[in-house]
Amino acid sequence: MYATASDEHDEYGHITEELHNRRRMMQKRMKKLETARHDIHAPTRYGPAEAPMVLAGWGPPMACCARWWTGWRTSAPGALLRPVALPAEAAAAALQGRKVVTVETNYTGQFKRLLQGETCIEVGHSIRRYDGRPFSPEDILDGLKEVR
Repeated sequence: MYATASDEHDEYGHITEELHNRRRMMQKRMKKLETARHDIHAPTRYGPAEAPMVLAGWGPPMACCARWWTGWRTSAPGALLRPVALPAEAAAAALQGRKVVTVETNYTGQFKRLLQGETCIEVGHSIRRYDGRPFSPEDILDGLKEVR
């Protein structure tokens, strides 16, 4: 059993404030992250590699983007990028030199900030919906009108 708290825990789940243990447990977590980086897949990209614009996002909004892109693929202005996790190098390579638009259900643009911070690629626009309702293809089209 593990009890949550703002303090650190040891390998048995017991809460402790010991400095040495805190450092050891943090190093253990970061080692797991480094190991996991080898298993993280590159972002899934849909569309032509030379597309001038990329819609980037994750979760439910990307399902709507995929429906939009499938329906408009012959005249679609860009491609889609769906990172499962965020391997910065692969995402940066897929976005470099493109007009990047994030699609997210977040008022503050959290994914946009994360993507910019991890890839050092400027995200010029973000299509956001934060009223609790799902995106529709029309939402994507309306958002793209502001991008051009």
